Amino acid sequence: VDDNLNLLKAVELALTGGYDLNPVKDALSGKAEKVSRDGEDTGDPSIFTTWEQFWRAYAAQTRHIVKRSVDLYEKSEAVRARFFQTPYLSCLVKGCAESGKDINEGGAELSFVTIEAVTYATTVDSLLAVKYLVYDKKVCTMKELVQALRDNWVGHEKLQAIALHKAPKYGRDDDEADAVA
Repeated sequence: VDDNLNLLKAVELALTGGYDLNPVKDALSGKAEKVSRDGEDTGDPSIFTTWEQFWRAYAAQTRHIVKRSVDLYEKSEAVRARFFQTPYLSCLVKGCAESGKDINEGGAELSFVTIEAVTYATTVDSLLAVKYLVYDKKVCTMKELVQALRDNWVGHEKLQAIALHKAPKYGRDDDEADAVA
């Protein structure tokens, strides 16, 4: 079983104090749902004065995502154990016959769960862009950056170009990028 953690979502939640950046729209009606807090309350990032404050908010959001992911996995594991027994597979897995338990009931000697962090490089690049634009070079304020993201960069093309072409990037033998990674 794979459990994928979207690290980039933690950046979004850090940029918004725990809220989704854009409201979720109902697929049938097209109406925007009421915005609700999806992450930890890490405060209004527009009042953060240092990169370290933003980094702490990101770390808190990442911990929140990991906890939610593990909690959800545990709930789904209970459903699988009750309703989705796999006796044939369990016969082939060491520990199940010995314990008399299905693989989905925890009978296996070794767990088959992997937790994978996805969007890793994009997350590092996004963190580097925030650091570069807001804190290091002061190209924009946090409020301006968040608005540009809400607008999907429309009307903020110059800021987008700076983020794309001037901010450090992961995977380019850049010491600062490697340190954030």
